[in-house]
Amino acid sequence: MSHSLNESRSLALKAARGAGYDWGIAQDAGRAVFWLWQAGQDGSRPLAELLQYGYATALDAHSCVSLDMPLRGLDKLCPLLLGASLSDLAAKLKARPIEAFNVTCPVLLLPFAGMAARVLNQSVDIHIDGDQVTVDATRSTLRSRLPEHAEYVTLHLSTRRVPVEALGHRAYPSADTLRILSEFAERTYAPATEESRVLGAGSGISDND
Repeated sequence: MSHSLNESRSLALKAARGAGYDWGIAQDAGRAVFWLWQAGQDGSRPLAELLQYGYATALDAHSCVSLDMPLRGLDKLCPLLLGASLSDLAAKLKARPIEAFNVTCPVLLLPFAGMAARVLNQSVDIHIDGDQVTVDATRSTLRSRLPEHAEYVTLHLSTRRVPVEALGHRAYPSADTLRILSEFAERTYAPATEESRVLGAGSGISDND
């Protein structure tokens, strides 16, 4: 099924919020999904995989213990939390690579690297274990699926150019991915009360005197 990029971003935001992330990180999740679909990659599937791990319920364990290199957590790093740290560290790429250990769903780092590329006006290389991907502000060279977990990730400034291709305008998430994200998104909806059901739209009942 085809969806607009804005629809996919909105669902991703609500799903991340429903999983327990704060609004800032949830907005980052929405932007990341949008960026990946626009760059020709399935952005919804890795987010669905990540949310099922439940990292939002133990943020301290899955975020960086410090901003010293290499970046690491007490447990596997959440790419959304790591991505937020990368945004703060982008300027440091001019001096040295950014390194991180033990990252889940590393494809979700590509949009954050793209943001760094935009800020620095230069492409960025990302090494994810044995894979290398180059990104600029809106595109990447990724053409295959990345592993669900990476032992070692590095980012550094690149002189490579990302081929100029038409940006994607639609998202094509699988039915299973939509189901998972929708289930998380539903957690953000307030449960119906008897009063809200009685006074709901179309009820014909008003509480005005």
